[in-house]
Amino acid sequence: MRFIVMALIKNLAESMDNARLEELFTGFGNILSSKVVVSEDGKSKGYGFVQFESEEAANAAIEKLNGSTIGDKQMCVKFCDAFKIFDFCAYS
Repeated sequence: MRFIVMALIKNLAESMDNARLEELFTGFGNILSSKVVVSEDGKSKGYGFVQFESEEAANAAIEKLNGSTIGDKQMCVKFCDAFKIFDFCAYS
């Protein structure tokens, strides 16, 4: 059985897109998927997810990027429970 290693990134700039999010996290290890959640008009809702191949990669990204400022926003980066991802996305 393989576990999902997912980071939740909160407080993203409105201009953040999928490519930029992946670019931000790619230096920490292999990324299986990344997604900025957007509104109907295509603007970032301020949060997104990055799925890593390994827990070590996710840990490194969280340690380095949590609290860092991109643009005018200070990001919050933390581990995300897969069940919370479902609930969070279903009601956003």
